[in-house]
Amino acid sequence: MDHEGERTNRQKDLPAIARAIIDSNAYMTFATADGAGQPWALPVWYAAAGYAEFYWVSSPEARHSRNLAARPQVSIVIFDSHARIGMGQAVYVSAVAEELTISAHARPRIFMRHHNM
Repeated sequence: MDHEGERTNRQKDLPAIARAIIDSNAYMTFATADGAGQPWALPVWYAAAGYAEFYWVSSPEARHSRNLAARPQVSIVIFDSHARIGMGQAVYVSAVAEELTISAHARPRIFMRHHNM
């Protein structure tokens, strides 16, 4: 098979590869920015609802939570940090976060991410 054929087969498999990456990891790295545009990235444990929504729990006082209150746009990367050099694959997502509340008295903030795969 020539390089063009290999690339075409790999592109057809991208959704399956992305699903496998999301299914096999527990942490994602996401980046926020404050109102002035100063970036902040951090790893968080996540739960995925299908492959279009990601949830995590954060304190409202956390730097990323304060950033999201000012600027809800985020970037997400999910990857296997144990992959050998040159063998890593990742899912990259640009999204807008929204706060979900459990009750009026709940302190943790739960955020949801939307993206198209």
